[in-house]
Formats: sequence, structure tokens, C-alpha cells
Amino acid sequence: SSLASGSIRAACLGILATLCQNNPAVQMMMLEQGNIPKLIQIYFDQFSTSTSSADGEDSSSAITSKAMQAMSSSVRNHDVAEKIFCMNDDGIKMVETGLGMYSSSSLSIPPPSAALRRRALFFLQALITSDTADGDRVRLFKAAIQFVAGRYLDLNTGIDGAMVENDSQTREMGLSMITRILDQKNSVDALTEKGVHSFLVSLGVRRVSNMRSILDVDEKEMVAEELKLWEEVMSRLSKAQ
Repeated sequence: SSLASGSIRAACLGILATLCQNNPAVQMMMLEQGNIPKLIQIYFDQFSTSTSSADGEDSSSAITSKAMQAMSSSVRNHDVAEKIFCMNDDGIKMVETGLGMYSSSSLSIPPPSAALRRRALFFLQALITSDTADGDRVRLFKAAIQFVAGRYLDLNTGIDGAMVENDSQTREMGLSMITRILDQKNSVDALTEKGVHSFLVSLGVRRVSNMRSILDVDEKEMVAEELKLWEEVMSRLSKAQ
């Protein structure tokens, strides 16, 4: 049935992601077989489909999330695959839609699931902070970087008119990405533009103040990593302009 095929496709994409991860030989084979346009098509095809499985999960949402994971695993840390992916406009749009950038546009793209958002963010960070990334690549993803800076670092954010919670893992990943961009200095324009820079400083002051004021020992321990990352970001932002 179509419901079964949706769950099977999601499972197959998950297996593909596992096979490709940190495996240059499989990554090259996938590249030679034309995996990048195929996975992009699988991903975008799901936006015109919405079917629910028996447990209520949207199988289209599961497929988009697993397609992002498979793409990320087949491209990440492979110099040639990264370069080819970044030359594909639809590939860039795949990352952007995974983050939630077009959810309020006329493209009829639904808000991404939490799993898709995390996988798109992880993939974005890998692409723009890899050893072979340069200023041109970072600038390709300028809009995505600024979207993360504006929507992924606070406790909650608005996507498609709805408030979405950013869990600690998502916030820390976003902060880690920003720190690495500022450290590598390939291109920091996305973060030093006046509006973005002032927003980050304002948010950082508030978040650092809130976290430092926590008295409960367990809660303080839970936010320790995020506080450390925010302090690193604030230090780097002060030197970036």
C-alpha cells in the first residue's frame, strides 16, 4: 500500500544514510550513481504528498527527514561531493527548506518537523565549516546562516505563524556553528551585518544573564554548555566588527 511504501522508503533512506556515513568509497559510488539529484527529487516530491501512518505519523515528514539525513551522510566530509552539492541550486534550497525558510511563502512548503530542522542544521554546519569550505561557499549559505542566527538560538521561535520550541541540542548546534564561522574567518559577513550583529548581541546578553542567574544546581548544570557557547560567541562578535 502507499502507506507501507512511505514507511519502507523512509527506512531505506535511513539505511542508506548509515551506509554512507564516513565511508568515502560508498560516498563516491553514490556520487557516480547520481545520488544528489535523486535525493533532492525524493525530498521535494514529499511536499505534494501527505499521508499518515497507522500511529499518526506523517510519512511524508518522515521521508523528508530521512532524505536530508541520507544526503548529509553521502556528502559530508567528501570533498568532491560537497563541491558538487554546493553547485546545485536545488540542493541549497533543500537545506533552506529543511531549516524552515520558505514555510510562510507562496511555495506551499509546510513547516519542517523538529527532526528535519536538526538534520538540516547539522548538514549546513558541516558544509560551511568543513576543511575545504571557503568564503564563496559560506556566502552561498548567507541567508541560511542568518535564518539560524535569528530563529534557532532562543528558547522559542516563530515559524509559519506558530511558536516552535528550540531544544537545547538545537540551540547549542546553532551556537557552535556561529562560533566556528567566526573562528574560521572564511566569510563573516552574514553575522557582522548591522541588524544581525545587533540582534545576536542583544539576544546573547539576555540569554547569558538568564542562565547566570539560575540557582538550582541541576538546572545550572543543564545549561552549562549553552552558557559557555554564548560566552564564546559574544567574545568573538566583539572582535568581529
